[in-house]
Amino acid sequence: MAKARNDSLTMDLLDLLKKQPVPEPAIGYEKGEVKGATLDVRIAAAVSKSMKDSELSRAEIARLMSEHLGETVTETHLNNYASTAKKEHRIPAARLIALAKVLEDPRLLSIGAEDIDCIVIPARHRRLIKLGLLNEQIRRFTEEMDKEREELGEQLP
Repeated sequence: MAKARNDSLTMDLLDLLKKQPVPEPAIGYEKGEVKGATLDVRIAAAVSKSMKDSELSRAEIARLMSEHLGETVTETHLNNYASTAKKEHRIPAARLIALAKVLEDPRLLSIGAEDIDCIVIPARHRRLIKLGLLNEQIRRFTEEMDKEREELGEQLP
């Protein structure tokens, strides 16, 4: 239904969209939030940022990671992983994933994904993304069919 003239009570859909923009579906750190010239430094900075953002203490994080992995993770390990100066103490992939799980912070996984031109998106969006891809495929097929019909029409007497 169209908005009547001088109707100040009905909100336009576009007005609503302007007030509440569509959120970014990709998960990651804000631009410039995790800096570093190398992947190692960016990962260490991300580890540091995510632990600082967490309400859990490093001791609690270490305990939860140890339980999750079935191996000992100490506060010292976490401090080393968060240090951009400690190149010899890089966080192993399994521990990075465990840290993301314990902190409930999938942003940690975005650092590596971005390095290979990918993004991290919540699983709940998977079907919506597939639907969008299917719609795009239908659009391309429809354009191709229209083109073929047009060419066929030109060939008919």
